[in-house]
Amino acid sequence: MNDLRSEVPGLRRRIVFFSLAPVVIAVLLTALVLIRRYEASEAAASSAPSQSAPAATSTGAQQTDINQKLDGAERQVNDLNHRSAQAVNKSGVGVVFKPRVDLDGNTRLASDGKPLPIVNKHGDPLILEVLPNSPAGTAKIAAGDTVKAVNGKPTIGLSANQLANSIRGETGTRVILTIVSDGVTSNIELTRAPFGGMR
Repeated sequence: MNDLRSEVPGLRRRIVFFSLAPVVIAVLLTALVLIRRYEASEAAASSAPSQSAPAATSTGAQQTDINQKLDGAERQVNDLNHRSAQAVNKSGVGVVFKPRVDLDGNTRLASDGKPLPIVNKHGDPLILEVLPNSPAGTAKIAAGDTVKAVNGKPTIGLSANQLANSIRGETGTRVILTIVSDGVTSNIELTRAPFGGMR
């Protein structure tokens, strides 16, 4: 038992690291794209003739546009960092949902403007992954099961974000998931665990 307790802090650090790694990569890729765009616009501006007044006005407008895009990107990065920090402070049960995409590759949105999760033919959100050693994994919830309700509230029509937020909560608190597995419906009470961005 003591060996398990000594491994928990290292495990938590690894889980937090791996849950934040995609956000950090997305931020770095966004910054790289913006830098490339800025460099390309600078190269185009320096190669354009500088004698003409309309070209100078156009370059000034391009610079303003670039500055606005950089400001927007900075706000997005700050928002991502804020949401990541919130996710780390929330605990979950270890179930993962994916957004629903139509045949054209567009993400389907719920009424809150956030992506809808993939659902079964009845409209219940489908669990695509259960994290190992999570409360859901320990309770034998499996990928392919559906979540019919969270604490008695139906999940039909919820966005993936609303669904995840209804499952997350303070560490050690309990949540009851109504799970349908192989046609059998059961209420499973789980204790939320501190696993970073887990749902």
